Amino acid sequence: MGAELDAEADKRAAAAPLGSSITRLFRNASIYGFGQLVVSLISFGADPLLSYLLTRADFGLLGLTRTTTNLLANGYRLGLDSAVNRMFFDVERDPGAQRRAIGTINTFLLGWALLLTAAQELFGPAIYARVFTNVPYAPYGRFVAYALLCNTLIAVAQTVWGAQERAKKLIGVRIVSALLTNAIMFGLLYLSELGVMSVYVAQAVGPTIMLWVHLRFAYRSFGFAFDPTVLGRALVFGLPMVVHLSSHWALEAADRLLIETYLGRDAVGLYTVAYGSTTTLFMINQSVNGAYVPQFMRAHGKPSEEGFVGRAITLFLLTVSAATLGFVIFAPTVVRTLYSSRFTEAAPLTMILSLAAPMHAVYLVHVNALFHASRTRIIPVLTFLAGAANIGLNVWLLPKLGIVGAAWATLASYAILALLFWAGSRSARLPYEKGRLARMFVVASIVALAAALVDGRFSLAAELGLKLGITLAAPVLLAATGFLTDEERAWIANKRGALAARWSS
Repeated sequence: MGAELDAEADKRAAAAPLGSSITRLFRNASIYGFGQLVVSLISFGADPLLSYLLTRADFGLLGLTRTTTNLLANGYRLGLDSAVNRMFFDVERDPGAQRRAIGTINTFLLGWALLLTAAQELFGPAIYARVFTNVPYAPYGRFVAYALLCNTLIAVAQTVWGAQERAKKLIGVRIVSALLTNAIMFGLLYLSELGVMSVYVAQAVGPTIMLWVHLRFAYRSFGFAFDPTVLGRALVFGLPMVVHLSSHWALEAADRLLIETYLGRDAVGLYTVAYGSTTTLFMINQSVNGAYVPQFMRAHGKPSEEGFVGRAITLFLLTVSAATLGFVIFAPTVVRTLYSSRFTEAAPLTMILSLAAPMHAVYLVHVNALFHASRTRIIPVLTFLAGAANIGLNVWLLPKLGIVGAAWATLASYAILALLFWAGSRSARLPYEKGRLARMFVVASIVALAAALVDGRFSLAAELGLKLGITLAAPVLLAATGFLTDEERAWIANKRGALAARWSS
């Protein structure tokens, strides 16, 4: 009976395209934001404990293998998850066309992922011996290969859930997966002598348990199919994304390899802890973007929807800025207070790295416009330029500034990424609310500067008190600039009145 109800829900979700709605956008963004906050809190609770159980070199090892996973994932997926995200909106009114399109991608990705995993078993040992120092294929590369297989097989299901605006299901699966993986990891760390291998085992076992949820949806809803025309169109759309995402890897992760070259693996471990704040913020960006993209894809380009699109962009960037300021204000204090003392040097880096998140959000806004226009050929060119800038800046700054140079290189590279995509998508004519965005930028800059001035200069109690005051002052300052529209003020007043009435009753 439960399976029948699930199947019926899947059919309903696939059948009815949705119109644009700020209320639904806000609801879905709230679900994604809350869910990612829970996942982030799970990570924030886990990482300080790991800092006492693992060494800097262990964190460095994890950082290097994650970097390898992120790079190879592009060859596994071939950009076909991006193709699904775009093609879904062309076929959402035709269930037969959906099954043909997504079933074809299901079939191809399954065979392709198994083929690449077998190839890694054959050639991985020789490749790892040439590329890495003291990171053998067995066991580390083998865990990387298995993680890539799992992540490829879940990609289609998660992409479709996002396009269908099934925010609760997508976030629920991610939360359960995070809890399960962390439970296995800490159980092994405390009950076995595996050490850092506990992390790799947990990251294999947890996703394996959850894999059936994704496969059950993908193959029951869309099945297997093979249409060469569909596959060709998907690859034409997706293959440029391989260059794009590989360049993104150079932007996000190449610094880990350069830090090991210049400063050693302990420095990679220190940077991995600091970069955790940026990684979490990027995940929040992607989650909120998951709520934004479906309605943007349906609304952009329609004159009657310009107001909606402009407001959606503003709310997207406001949400991202609020999350960023939370990390800028509190992440350094968390590192100094909760992590092992051997990671204290990571604290000031978190503030610099966190500021890359708004640049990443600006990039997402503009890359979505290019996806909407199917201008995918320019995307890898722009990302390649930003990735090359990151490598060049790291090579220049690491010898001069040490590990802080890598943080500044990351921030500068994401600023370059945002600028390039803004320039590259100007023909899309996005309807910005320029006045509101300017007010938001001014307030965010003031708040970030105030946080930097008080960080690490007072006792813990005084620092927390000052930072809490800065946090509470931020929305007051924003409201004082006239950022809120009359409609938003009325909505807030209505919610405040409803809440007061509930409390009084």
